[in-house]
Formats: sequence, C-alpha cells, structure tokens
Amino acid sequence: MKNIGILKNTVQEYEWGSYTAVPELLGIDSPANTPQAELWMGAHPKAPSKVKLNGEWMSLMKLIEKNPKDILGKEVAEKYSNRLPYLFKVLAAAKPLSIQAHPSLAQAKEGFIRENSLGIPLDAHNRNYKDDNHKPECICALTFFWALNGFRKISGILRKSARKV
Repeated sequence: MKNIGILKNTVQEYEWGSYTAVPELLGIDSPANTPQAELWMGAHPKAPSKVKLNGEWMSLMKLIEKNPKDILGKEVAEKYSNRLPYLFKVLAAAKPLSIQAHPSLAQAKEGFIRENSLGIPLDAHNRNYKDDNHKPECICALTFFWALNGFRKISGILRKSARKV
C-alpha cells in the first residue's frame, strides 16, 4: 500500500463517557443518545478501524494481515508478529473511570492461553484476558483528564498504615 488511507474508527460506549465531545470531534449530531467514551484507532480484534481501499471499506487488521511488511514496515512486522503494536484512543471522560490495571506482555500471553484452555468465551463477564497483548496505549483526552500511574510501594503503605494506629 503506497497511499495514505482514510480511516473509519469505532466509538466505544462506556458509562463514564461524554455525550458531546466525540460527536463534536467527528462532526456528527450532538449530543449522542449514549455516552461516547473512547474513539479507537488501530487494529484491535474487538474493534479494528476500517480503511478505504479502492472505494471499499476493509478492516485495518485484515489489511495488515495481508500486507504486514508493506503496512508496518519490515522491522515492526518482524518485531511484533505482524501486528500493529499499539492502539490509539481518544478519550472523552465525563465521569471518573474505574481503576485499570494492565498485565505485562508475559502475563497477557500466559493468561490468554490459560483462559482459552479453560474454554472461557472471549466475551464472558469472568474473562480477564481478551487477547494476548499487554495493552500499550497512546491516549489523547478531549475533556479535562487527570491520570495516575503506578502504585505506592507496599513498604510505604505499611509504614503509613502503622503511623495511624
């Protein structure tokens, strides 16, 4: 593929999303009927972007599968097993989000294999690993967004707790 493609991206609807920010960004009717929380751009199996190719829409994931070295470049294709190594998310948070903890790559691979071997469906409520990736993300927030990264060391938590007793 030697051209720049036009993408059509999926909006994820979550309780904490905004009714106006994503529709306004996309230039569509606002407010939306449901909270629009994230606009996903990438090749995630749950909601891959679509790319316009020869006048037709095709899944970006399928396009990369057919032409990984042309789309990703030889080095990236080889390093990341012919997969796009990130998911770009545009966030529109109107309410606080729940705590999110992402596994390491090794944990994700092991957990995904384990849950598959147990026969847990990908869309089951008790499934933790929907794929074998560690969730590297690049986030662009449309609304005011305050994020925390990491946790206090256990020794620090214990010292602080001991002082209050």
